[in-house]
Amino acid sequence: ILDAMWIDKGRLRNKTSFELWNSLDGDNHYGINGEFVELYINNEHQGLYCLSENINSELLDLNSLNAVLYKATEWEQGATRFEIHNGNPNINYYWDGWEQKYPDPGIAINWEPLDELRSLVVNGNDEDFRLQIESLIDLNNVIDYYVFLNIVSAMDNTGKNTFLVKKNLQNKFYIVPWDIDGSWGLFWDGTYTDNTSILSNGLFNRLIETDINDFKGKVRKRWASLREGYFSNIELKKLFVKNFNTIKNSNIIDIENRKWDLNIDINSEEEFLINWIDKRVLFLDDYFDNL
Repeated sequence: ILDAMWIDKGRLRNKTSFELWNSLDGDNHYGINGEFVELYINNEHQGLYCLSENINSELLDLNSLNAVLYKATEWEQGATRFEIHNGNPNINYYWDGWEQKYPDPGIAINWEPLDELRSLVVNGNDEDFRLQIESLIDLNNVIDYYVFLNIVSAMDNTGKNTFLVKKNLQNKFYIVPWDIDGSWGLFWDGTYTDNTSILSNGLFNRLIETDINDFKGKVRKRWASLREGYFSNIELKKLFVKNFNTIKNSNIIDIENRKWDLNIDINSEEEFLINWIDKRVLFLDDYFDNL
């Protein structure tokens, strides 16, 4: 995929976010890799892009007849945020804001696993939820996605821009992130946001409210562990500075500004983002410590 990174004047939020996600230890962690490229079409310079992998059955090594891959593409009144559940799934590739990416909808339609998960989260009583949720979705993956979602502050990714994948009948669902341009102090439309919001959805809320198997304690522990490593101020800034330096060591932003009649100041973008990180992690330290 060629990603123009258009809403992000820093041109690096999506790439850097995936580098952070991919660095986390644990099973069932899948994400894409990307590299900055300068794009030419018929010898005409098109500016800076990120050449990235696509999330599909090949990347995720899906080969079982019972594997499923769903992409949340629309809000649908909160359906992809696990806030509502409409029974009777469609008999085509689209249902309640979700798209079936695997198996090929032309070969088979299989909404049953997602229907079961959504029904439990939205309609199941607390007892059924506590008894069944761990058999349906990988909670370690969910914990990592929850803390990751909040540190990158990707508001658009609480419902949209996520994948749910299940490799076979025995495996549980796990979450794969996608399209994280609107993050790190930036909203999906390119406007800047504050650093004091907690991102959640119906699934995370139920896990926190029921506190199944000390879910909140595990979240606190995971956050504290990551803050000593990949989520430390130093490591987070190091990731961004590396990518900022790659961009600044070329004249690509000057080319972008001339080509598209822009006025990007890459140094100002870096200063904003580095300062935002300090404020964000301070806010999240207080939230997770008191969860």
